[in-house]
Amino acid sequence: MKNEQFRSLDRFLEKEEYPLWLVLNHHKTHTNRYLTLDKHQYLKEILMDKSRFRVYKKSTQGGVSEVLIVISWSAAVKGNTIFYMLPTHGLMKRFVTNRYEKSLSYTRYYQEHKSDSKSQSLSKEMIDNQTLKDIGAGVIAFAGSRSEVPLVEIPADWLIVDELAKCDADNVEMAKERLGHASDPHMIYVGNPSYIGDALDEKWDQSTKSRWHIQGECGHWNKLNFFDHIVEKIGEQDYVIRDPDYDAELDKDIRPICSVCGKPFDRYSEGEYVDEGSAIFSGKHISRLFSGTGTIREIVNNFSAGLVNDVRMQRVYNSDFGESYTSAGSKLTYEMLDELREDYIMPDTSKMNCVAGIDVGGLLHIHIAEVLSSDLLRTVYLGEVSGGYEEIITLFRAYNVKFFVIDSMPEIRLARKLVNSWTGCDCNVNSKNREFSFNRQTKTISQIRTAFLDNVKENVLLRKILLPKNARKIPNYYDQMTNSVRVFDEDKEEYSWIHGSKPDHYMFATGYMLLAKRMYLTVR
Repeated sequence: MKNEQFRSLDRFLEKEEYPLWLVLNHHKTHTNRYLTLDKHQYLKEILMDKSRFRVYKKSTQGGVSEVLIVISWSAAVKGNTIFYMLPTHGLMKRFVTNRYEKSLSYTRYYQEHKSDSKSQSLSKEMIDNQTLKDIGAGVIAFAGSRSEVPLVEIPADWLIVDELAKCDADNVEMAKERLGHASDPHMIYVGNPSYIGDALDEKWDQSTKSRWHIQGECGHWNKLNFFDHIVEKIGEQDYVIRDPDYDAELDKDIRPICSVCGKPFDRYSEGEYVDEGSAIFSGKHISRLFSGTGTIREIVNNFSAGLVNDVRMQRVYNSDFGESYTSAGSKLTYEMLDELREDYIMPDTSKMNCVAGIDVGGLLHIHIAEVLSSDLLRTVYLGEVSGGYEEIITLFRAYNVKFFVIDSMPEIRLARKLVNSWTGCDCNVNSKNREFSFNRQTKTISQIRTAFLDNVKENVLLRKILLPKNARKIPNYYDQMTNSVRVFDEDKEEYSWIHGSKPDHYMFATGYMLLAKRMYLTVR
């Protein structure tokens, strides 16, 4: 029942390594089983991690979510209030019902230490019993990242964010503010990575980037990696399995091969995390190559299928390797934008017929272009404007804007005022009903977000938008045009554009400008 190697350390572990002690002696999973460290040796260091700030970049089915239950319980029983955040309210409720409450019901030690006292002082009108759990002298408050209610009501000592890349970025930041009065604040960010540069990647880049190492027969410590120890690349799309004894006809798994002595080693054997740098965050990476779920042969088969399918390859990197991945062509690049540059400088005015797109935020991001033909636009203005109506009208007059499209939110009054005084429309790109619709009476446009941004990418790739030769020097333009990534959403079974916490205002301004061109050519 226990892991024998730790039996003699019980007294020390209970005092110094409480989460590990709970796993070795008491904790049961939602399937009413003990969480053994056999084939999950890497979890020991995660359970023993005392860092105040941690980030865990993981593959699927690695046991980390189970460990988070133990860590949150351990912190709460010592008198802390823990915010435990998941992407949505529905996912949070399923997690509490199917994972947390079942583990609680199967673990006698948890039941004996459960309390019903502290939460009486908190606002139960705002949080139902399912989301608020009294544990010893502390509390675990579960929340979905789409709702702001729990974030406003409860001060916290710990913040645990599971599936960070799928959480609402603004509310994650708001949750951090709840730790403002904590004497010893702790933050743990966990997730299955998505694309390069997503929210999890940002935290990972601020961490120690610790990787799991396993010792080979020769004594060399191998940082277990698919391309170094499982397969060898011999051509552009050709790979061979490194294990010399592997036979696809036999029911034996592929073994990792030591990069020094060339002999196989046990991927489940004890190892250690090695930091790749010093940082505020303690960062640990978890991969299915050593997590004990599934076979290496399955991962190799998944990778082979991914060589001809970008969606499958994204799943391999995210779910099997526990790594971020951005496929070629899934986002705009600096090089793509460079291809649009021509030998001119943007003028201060224009006498040609122009169209404009405006994205509304803290600043107004504006893209104005001359309509050279039905298929070609020449950019004459790209800028961030802090002013309002009068400044925009001045630009429209200077550049002879014949039609414009503006973001309908959040400055509804500004959008309506401009639409009523100049030829243009306001636009909602969150519509999921139709790819494109235009209401002539209300002067409003609706378009599905994915189609809206796909149009920007298509026009860039087909070089239908010209840029000035100094485009790279326009503040924030290249960054905001390249921050968004087109990824496949497995939950919705569809593609969507994601920008994480990084702004993409100019990409939207360009999208609105392209809609303005479409409307100008239609209604003129």
